[in-house]
Amino acid sequence: MEFTYPNIIHSSEQRLQLTSTRLRRIGFSLIELLAVIAIVGILAAILIPAISSVRKRASSAASVTNLRSVGVAMHLYMQEHDNYLPGPIKNGQLPYYGTAAYLDSQLPNFLYPYLDVPSATQPKQAFSVFTFPGYLEHDPEMKGPAYFATTSVVINGVRRNPWGYANSDPAKAGSPLRLLSLPDIDANSVMLLTEVDQQYPEVLGGSAGWYTLLSPTPYHGHIRNQLFLDGSVKAVDAQ
Repeated sequence: MEFTYPNIIHSSEQRLQLTSTRLRRIGFSLIELLAVIAIVGILAAILIPAISSVRKRASSAASVTNLRSVGVAMHLYMQEHDNYLPGPIKNGQLPYYGTAAYLDSQLPNFLYPYLDVPSATQPKQAFSVFTFPGYLEHDPEMKGPAYFATTSVVINGVRRNPWGYANSDPAKAGSPLRLLSLPDIDANSVMLLTEVDQQYPEVLGGSAGWYTLLSPTPYHGHIRNQLFLDGSVKAVDAQ
């Protein structure tokens, strides 16, 4: 008698067909996966810079708003102090006010009464008006200055420090100026306060003790927001 194995042969063919089908399916899935990865990579390349740009714009807008508030407070102070600027102050401006003696050379200690901020009860208290998101992202512990008070304006051909010069020795301290009382002063062109980073010309080179705490580059790309004597805030080219 001759034996045949139709079921076994049929079963083998089915297994081969099934294996072939699975391989085709796996191959198709890998192609799909590679296509998805490529698309995700392209989207990431497009979206990441866009998101970074949006974050910088939001941070810049917050800084502008805060500087305008500082400008209003500064003018209210000057109205009550015969047009004298607050001061004397140091150039590196920290985002704090308080009862600690070293904060007496910081603008927040002069301006907080005009910004609806509670009186200081602690040696050091955070002053949110002197911060912005980009600064907080770089320096979350707020160890370095957020803004820089200019040390030089030209008056009648002579460079002077508008804020005065803060010094522990009263004999060496300089008084702030009455800029708005000076004749022919162009208040819209006298810059008083600016965002600060390691590339800012007045700190370039690292002579200030807090230089290493600053952002290596401007917080908002190619501009720095600056407060002027008339209370205006301008985005000035950082180059």
